[in-house]
Amino acid sequence: MLKKLAIFGAFAVASMTAVTPLASAATSYYAGVYPSTSAAVKACNDGISQGRWDGCSYKIRANRGGVELWVYIR
Repeated sequence: MLKKLAIFGAFAVASMTAVTPLASAATSYYAGVYPSTSAAVKACNDGISQGRWDGCSYKIRANRGGVELWVYIR
């Protein structure tokens, strides 16, 4: 279980890092709160594949729970 969480955490950080260059060239928009990082990543990937946005970043809400999804549109 701990190994699974560590891998998932590394994936979340890598996802946020991969979007950083895009963030400087795009406007970010708040896209909601999801119950888990995997749900937020799925929503991000769905939006990208549908052409609704170009990239995403995530913010874990430590005290309130959930994960904020922020999308980038050029």
